Amino acid sequence: MEPIREGLFVVNKDGTGYLVTNKCERCGIHFFPVRTKCIRCLKDDKLKTSALNKGGRLYTYTNVYRSLPHFKVPYIVGYIDFEEEGVRVFAPLAGCKMEDLEIGMEMDLVFEEMEMNEKSMQKMVYKFRPAKGKEEGKL
Repeated sequence: MEPIREGLFVVNKDGTGYLVTNKCERCGIHFFPVRTKCIRCLKDDKLKTSALNKGGRLYTYTNVYRSLPHFKVPYIVGYIDFEEEGVRVFAPLAGCKMEDLEIGMEMDLVFEEMEMNEKSMQKMVYKFRPAKGKEEGKL
């Protein structure tokens, strides 16, 4: 299946994968999606590509009831924080209901088909789902 946008992520044959990020070696700032220049020093000579393949913590979330015409609604979206890298990622949330979610809970990265109204428009996207067996990870 074709990704929603080239260069955002890499999916392995086993279904695992990672988000493609970069880091300015001069300033220490991580970026997702990748950038062509650092927003702090405005240089491009020290950007190093890296992989963001683990999960993060749920910062906030909401239910979407109105969207672009091609997307099936409702669906849940949220921001996931990666403290070590200092990155906050916006993404659809999968495998859960609103009542299953709690701010600060651990979330795992997954790759799935984006639910569209027309099958011919299906694209693979990155999503996050609540981490299994990590109830103690809640804040």
